[in-house]
Amino acid sequence: MRPLMLGFVRVNGAPAAELELTGRMAGWAFREGYVLGVTYREQPGNGAFESLLQAITRHGAAGVIVPSFEHLGPHPEARVRAVRDETGVSVYAVEPTADRSGRSPARCGDDG
Repeated sequence: MRPLMLGFVRVNGAPAAELELTGRMAGWAFREGYVLGVTYREQPGNGAFESLLQAITRHGAAGVIVPSFEHLGPHPEARVRAVRDETGVSVYAVEPTADRSGRSPARCGDDG
């Protein structure tokens, strides 16, 4: 059985774009030996990030996947720290920045 990863995206109202992002995250998870579970969709004031933190612990997730660190909001470093400090897992970005540079996925949230 593959370890579980949870996803997180900021929603901008474009369902087709969101579906594409989720597909990319699922593809990355599969290639890396994981399975993507629920993807938490953040909209202003919906509490998706707090729900994600609870779900990581509840389901024993191995980490969190985001399309890019920009999906963590205006202060991604603080949210990466919150994930690490509250759950002990890392955050992985399929594309470290939104520039689509083709670089390898980045991991943030651990010392290695």
